Amino acid sequence: MAVDYSKIITDICKDILKLTDMFPYFIIAAVLITCFIYTIFRWHKKLKFVLWCLFIFYIEALLWITFFSREPGSRRAIDMTFLYTWGYTAQEHAFFIENIILFVPFGFMMPCIFRMFRKMPVCVMGGFIFSVMIEVVQYITQRGYSQLDDVVTNTAGALAGWIVWALIAGIIYMIKRVIRILMGNMYSVHSHRNFRRYRYFLLNRFSKISTYLRAEYGRSAQKSKQF
Repeated sequence: MAVDYSKIITDICKDILKLTDMFPYFIIAAVLITCFIYTIFRWHKKLKFVLWCLFIFYIEALLWITFFSREPGSRRAIDMTFLYTWGYTAQEHAFFIENIILFVPFGFMMPCIFRMFRKMPVCVMGGFIFSVMIEVVQYITQRGYSQLDDVVTNTAGALAGWIVWALIAGIIYMIKRVIRILMGNMYSVHSHRNFRRYRYFLLNRFSKISTYLRAEYGRSAQKSKQF
């Protein structure tokens, strides 16, 4: 059966647009929570503030999608069949891909905020554990089906997000390295010019001092001859 990718993309876009009504509440809550965190830890970096706002915004959206948008007791089941959720329709394919996209921000933002998550195994394992926690809570609260595919796709999304972060971080590192090399060459040239300038200054002073000493020696010699 041929896969209609245009229909899959359309369904994914529709599901994302459903969240836009909640965006203002997510933004306000993210800013307030971040300000509270900054007040406690007394951070002052603006970039870190923005990253924390985005991260909390993402967590709020994730919790809304997986918990609060569903009624408690509406669904409860365990499915350990691999790739069962891929299904046969474009809508089922879209849900499968959305589960991957759902954890891409997790894999990208965790290394940006927490240094320990910059190691790929740590980041992927963090995504795996977080996904398992979601499935367990969904089963307990009966707000979702606990499925193996959800854990696999979420973990794959965390890995994809980490790869994106690693590529961007590598590009930024190379740009900084090139800038440092260029600045180092400019500094070395500048230092060389300063050295030549100081050498000329010292030689000039030394020549003036030697000329003055020779002149004084000549005067003293003439005075000694007179006596």
